[in-house]
This record gives sequence, structure tokens and C-alpha cells, in this order.
Amino acid sequence: MGGSVIAPPPGLLRRFREWILALSVEDRKLVGRDIQKVEFGWPLGMPYCRSLGNGLWEVRSDLTGGKIARVIFAVVGGRMVLLHGFLKKTQKTPTQDLHCADLIVSGHLGERQPQADADMFHDGGGDFR
Repeated sequence: MGGSVIAPPPGLLRRFREWILALSVEDRKLVGRDIQKVEFGWPLGMPYCRSLGNGLWEVRSDLTGGKIARVIFAVVGGRMVLLHGFLKKTQKTPTQDLHCADLIVSGHLGERQPQADADMFHDGGGDFR
């Protein structure tokens, strides 16, 4: 999947960009490193990446000071699309954050193939295509 990360539409990109820039420089590097691991090491599972169902996936990042960040992404046209980032405060991914990412993907990015993506992930296929 190398070289396949694309950003969400402009308004959504602004929100994601504001979130990532609000992190410390060190935390931004950690999130970026983990996104890169998933992008170039696909398929990866825990502890770096996890399926959230419905065609959504999360990149899992441990930040400084014990903070935990998640970046939700989808696979659209064989490409990794970064949708939403947040600091995790509970064990379960907040419904609000999942709903936000799902709306983004269904409203702006067209058709997904969640089962095909999940099968590829679990079967050890390389590229998202």
C-alpha cells in the first residue's frame, strides 16, 4: 500500500489538521510513525491497527504522558484515507467518533467494500486492491 495515503475532502482535512497540529511535536511524530507503519507494512494487526467494522480501521498510537491517540481511516479505491483523529479517554472507541468517521466516508468518499477489505486484512493479502 506504499504511497497510498490520501487526505479527506478540504473541510474535513482542516479538522484533522487542526487536531494533529494541536498535539506536541513529539506526539505528532509518534502518530505519523504509526500511520507510516500501517501504510507500508500492510497487512498489520494489533497492536498497530484494528478493524472497527463497516469498512473503518484505526491506527493505534501511544503518546507521551500515557496519552492514547487513534486515527480512523477507510480504504477507498485501494487507498488509505485518513478520516478522523482523537485522543482516547475510554477503553471503547467512542460512538461519536465512529459515527463521525462513518458519515465522512459515506457522504464524501463513495462506496466502500468493508467485507472485501476485512477479508484481505485477515487473509494476509498485501495491497488494499
